[in-house]
Amino acid sequence: MGLMLRILLVDDDESLRHLLAFQIKQDFSFVVDEASSGNEAINLIKLNEKYCLIISDYNMPDGNGKDLQNFLTERKIDSYFFFYTSETEASVNPAHEKYIGLIQKPHIDILFKELVKAICITTTKKNGLAL
Repeated sequence: MGLMLRILLVDDDESLRHLLAFQIKQDFSFVVDEASSGNEAINLIKLNEKYCLIISDYNMPDGNGKDLQNFLTERKIDSYFFFYTSETEASVNPAHEKYIGLIQKPHIDILFKELVKAICITTTKKNGLAL
């Protein structure tokens, strides 16, 4: 069996996080790790897990999305990254090389799936993997 692409999904809303993780697993058969806060996500990343994509809510207790993005930027983590949030104004760090942008909740379903697909196809081609 080849290398499985890993995605990290970060949201303090457990039911939404599980729903999105299920959708990604069903549609793409990727490994999806889940974290309920920015700090939990940082700890998972520190365990040397390589993620092709990190998807994060913005507003969370115990480390928000901005904290996570700052960590990714400071450590030069080579993962695509985007926020999905109900915030209309989110302070983001444009210095992160693979920061894609922000998707507004609840309008995430179609755009979300297309974005995950595009990023993972790009990563797969770059690494010479078959999807």
